[in-house]
Amino acid sequence: MFGCEYLTKRSSTATIRIRLQGERTPELLLELQDDIHTQSFLQHVTKAKQQGDTPAQDAATNIKPHFLFINYSNHLFTRVTNTQIYRFVLMNATWKNLTLVSDRKFQSVDRSSSWSDSPSNYTMRQAMMSSHTGSREGLLKYRLGKKEKEYVDIKNFRFFIGTWNVNGQSPDSSLEPWLCCDPHPPDVYALGFQELDLSTEAFFYMDSSKEQLWVDAVERSLHPKARYIQVRIIRLVGMMLVVYVNKEHKHHIREVASESVGTGLMNKMGNKGGVAVRFVFHNTSFCFVNCHLAAHVDDYERRNQDYKDICARMSFHLLEYPPLSIVKHDVVIWLGDLNYRLCFPDAGEVKRLIDDKELRRLQECDQLNIQRKTKRAFTDFMEGEINFIPTYKYDAKSDRWDSSGKCRVPAWCDRILWRGNSVKQLHYRSHMKLKTSDHKPVSSLFSIGVKMVIEQRYKKVFEEIVRDMDRMENDFLPSLSLTRREFTFENVKFRQLQRQSFLITNDGQVPCTFAFIPKLNDSQYCKPWLRAEPSEGVLDPNETMEIFLEVYVSKDSVTLLNSGEDKIEDILVLHLDRGKDYFITVAGNYLPSCFGTSLETLCHMKKPILAPFKTALTETENVSSVLL
Repeated sequence: MFGCEYLTKRSSTATIRIRLQGERTPELLLELQDDIHTQSFLQHVTKAKQQGDTPAQDAATNIKPHFLFINYSNHLFTRVTNTQIYRFVLMNATWKNLTLVSDRKFQSVDRSSSWSDSPSNYTMRQAMMSSHTGSREGLLKYRLGKKEKEYVDIKNFRFFIGTWNVNGQSPDSSLEPWLCCDPHPPDVYALGFQELDLSTEAFFYMDSSKEQLWVDAVERSLHPKARYIQVRIIRLVGMMLVVYVNKEHKHHIREVASESVGTGLMNKMGNKGGVAVRFVFHNTSFCFVNCHLAAHVDDYERRNQDYKDICARMSFHLLEYPPLSIVKHDVVIWLGDLNYRLCFPDAGEVKRLIDDKELRRLQECDQLNIQRKTKRAFTDFMEGEINFIPTYKYDAKSDRWDSSGKCRVPAWCDRILWRGNSVKQLHYRSHMKLKTSDHKPVSSLFSIGVKMVIEQRYKKVFEEIVRDMDRMENDFLPSLSLTRREFTFENVKFRQLQRQSFLITNDGQVPCTFAFIPKLNDSQYCKPWLRAEPSEGVLDPNETMEIFLEVYVSKDSVTLLNSGEDKIEDILVLHLDRGKDYFITVAGNYLPSCFGTSLETLCHMKKPILAPFKTALTETENVSSVLL
């Protein structure tokens, strides 16, 4: 049994917290946006729980609900019964679409395992329909993507990207010098932290007291000229990434997902690795990756491998979409403590060059620049010109370079890179006023061109593509020619096989798949005394196949034919995948016999059973005893 408990409403971030607890699952704490879609979702949860608690059984199905289940990671709310599943699917992070889907198990009719059993073709027909629908939708999406320039306009939005290794410290001052350093508010914030919590508990458990402290500090320091809502937050040990969007744009954010990859101890633990958030803004997909790569000056190859592991292992799973890798996005912004150092062993010489403002000379020895030039890591990424002094390593609470016994060589460990089109970097800077950590925070302000769909132009392009696809489908629709469509079987007798055949020829331009399918409300494609062989198959263009129709009255069907309740009459439906249906008429007459007729009926008959007066059979039939 799963429980759902409403906890609290957080006014600072306009979110609602919900706790989930199950008998065999750990406790989960969820945070949802406080909007009309969330309220509707909670109402459905409450309603479903009340129905689950009701002892009365469903009058229609006579099935009592068994449990209530909520799966946040897949955005599903499900109420499960024995034979029926009601599923509420939240299509994306904005929850614009709330759909009720009812799935029922197919109830097959039990039949005798005699010769006349005809195979069911539900599976084949479903495969035909689903494959056609899926391929058409996929082709439609592909062609819309190819014509995207015809229905989208590019509009620039401001993205503020920040990264800071806080060295396990708690916030001790306002973050406004970092987050509010521009006169105009950004449209999107993406802020990455490293070494958020260095405690042992953070390494082994998911909870961290530092997380909320830093989130609160961030939200107090966001630009005052705009209101922001949290899109997603994700943390792996000491790495945290939080994304905010201007409230004006919240309805244009969809398909939000987050993932994490650990590359630390045994290539699994989360002391090193990356966390990421992806979403679609208007019609442009974004992916933000915050990472903390391997430390130490000489371990640049390990840092390269960490980068490759994150790219290879991180994928986002969305409903109705295949897994998405990092590079499968229009814009990717990579931030964090990349830990690449300077190939310059003399700390004193480095400090002298910094004082002399010889930053370009130092950057020639920067490991990240070297790895990018030699195409060993971050090959497709770009980085702006660095005009600020190294952000590592300082004595805590000061602007002094490391004065410890290790005397670390200053380095640009904290970096922001990007890949994608229509990305212009406006600023790339460090923020020396913040002295909480041994690193200085870094930020970059981007102007990014976002594809905005113009509805009228989109509708026009969509309709043109649909018309073109319809025309192509008509040109390449499968087609058959049949030599016969009407069959008559005369004087059918008990257990005497009659067989007739006809030819089908593929006279179209493409291969066709055919199958005899059940008529509406039927479970089998034909009556028990009839059979088509073969009942399904595939024909290449100009290929011909012979289909046999066999009539055979067995003990399972003879009684109804003797009594006149059934006749040698049926209509077969020959269905083509992506094509039309062909109707085949079967008619004939059955010669009654003593086989399948009760002794009582035979005793009351005054004339032979084949005499014209057969109406008495129906009036006197008694199936209590059958002569076979």
